Amino acid sequence: MRPSPIPIDFTPVPQSRIRRDGWGPDVQRRFIAALAQGLSITAAARLVGRSRQKAYALRARPNAASFAAAWDRALAVAPVRQRPGPNRPVARPGTIAEGRLVWAQLARIERKLGGTFARPKVTKVTIPPKNFSQGDNQG
Repeated sequence: MRPSPIPIDFTPVPQSRIRRDGWGPDVQRRFIAALAQGLSITAAARLVGRSRQKAYALRARPNAASFAAAWDRALAVAPVRQRPGPNRPVARPGTIAEGRLVWAQLARIERKLGGTFARPKVTKVTIPPKNFSQGDNQG
């Protein structure tokens, strides 16, 4: 696992008992780092040897506000995950597909938080082709 591009600082959820299969501070930090690298919640939980359901249960605890905030920050800074396929183009930085994915992710955050993001109006730009027959290609 590569180190997280942006370290996310948080206070781990305190544990009443130390268990070999529990969510200790080190396991929580590795889980958040995996999310920040772009792993899904299921994949990040598997990486640290825990289940997705237990990750959500830890997040739902009353004293887990810092962990939940770190989880949200990790998902916000994570690279966009997308499987290539016939209907899902690979998004590369600076491409139109990447821009669409960013807006899709913002829409998901908007639904989750109940806020609204103003999507800019996009107009089609047409660039006329050069006429090479008139000698415009001199250089």
